[in-house]
Amino acid sequence: MGNGKALKKFHVSRKCSTFAAMKEMIFTSMPMFVCLFWSVMTALSLVHEGFRRYNVRLLVFMVTATMLYGGHCVFFNRETDLVAVSDTIYCTCNLAVYPLYLIYIASLTDRSAHRLWRILLLLPTVLSGLVVGCLYGLMSGEETLHFIETYLYGNTCSGLTGLPLLQAYVHNVCKLVFALQIPYVVWAGLRRIRQLDEMLNAVYADTEQRTLHPMRIMLWLFLVTSAVSILFNAIGRALFATSIWRLAVPSVLFSALLFAIGYVGYRQRFSILDVEQDESRADSVEPEAAEHDAEPSALRQHIEQLVEGEQLYLRPDLKLMDLVVALHSNRNYVYNAINREMGISFSDYINGLRVEHACRLMHQNHDMLMQEVAEQSGFMSNASFYRNFRRVKGCGPREYLTTLTDTTQNHGTSLEQ
Repeated sequence: MGNGKALKKFHVSRKCSTFAAMKEMIFTSMPMFVCLFWSVMTALSLVHEGFRRYNVRLLVFMVTATMLYGGHCVFFNRETDLVAVSDTIYCTCNLAVYPLYLIYIASLTDRSAHRLWRILLLLPTVLSGLVVGCLYGLMSGEETLHFIETYLYGNTCSGLTGLPLLQAYVHNVCKLVFALQIPYVVWAGLRRIRQLDEMLNAVYADTEQRTLHPMRIMLWLFLVTSAVSILFNAIGRALFATSIWRLAVPSVLFSALLFAIGYVGYRQRFSILDVEQDESRADSVEPEAAEHDAEPSALRQHIEQLVEGEQLYLRPDLKLMDLVVALHSNRNYVYNAINREMGISFSDYINGLRVEHACRLMHQNHDMLMQEVAEQSGFMSNASFYRNFRRVKGCGPREYLTTLTDTTQNHGTSLEQ
């Protein structure tokens, strides 16, 4: 009887320990497999859809993040024999992921390659990997084990001397460099996003399906990831190695953020390269305009005659380059005539005309569906229609129609009286 209870207790204990080991393995490897998944998906996209510079950068970022969280997995599972190698990879990749993310953003937004800029941005990564790896190579087995148990898992430098103490100083410097990277990467990323948005508004009437929303989502995810990363990096990994539930929180959080970044990046289908292709098409047209047409004021009249007189603004997905081709003019001349002479972006100019056209349609037919109004006014989506209508009129189209209907009814009532 006693043996039966003891055997049952043994099986329950074994089942609990197995379940705990499974939970630990799941939480320690989850971010790694998320990054690995998007690495594979991005690689397949390159194979099936062809080479795209920004997708290659996204692939490099995801592969680096996979290696980073692979180092996490080794650390949290206390694979002591592999920690020296994995920690070298971790220190290298930890200083690489955010610069690589910025390089990815730059490939979507910047015209030039900036090779020297990329080299300088990744220089701390290379140096940290070389120094940490060399120090591990120079330390004896006993020194390496002492460093791992004292600094990496104990989160203290107490009792360290010689090469292990130097290795601890190098790790602290790496943490400091990581923290200093964040303000620059955030600032540079914001600046590039803003510049691209300004460019898109200057050359496209419809920006909704290009880069506006995906880029903003990616940037906010990047900011959140940066803030959380620097917090956990400051606390130290050792604290999270003592409890599976302490580990679960950052593991799930990072996995969710990384999945969202991978998803948005995988769906990205527009970059500065598309703008350059449209510009090349416009530049291939031989200018036929007279010299006085190069004057912004004269060219502005021709633009207004073409766009407003012939209702060119009703053409869906109208681009600045379409005006250049239609006018047989120079791209810079047309740009200056609209953005400087009119004092308004191309996007605001065209969508303002579309909103006024939509108002005329609603005046003529109060029962027209909003989707029909949007389509007949040249908008490519209801979201773009509602957003631009509110920007121009200060209210949504349904609110405008309600006010219009009420005004008409009140006017009719007053005439009857």
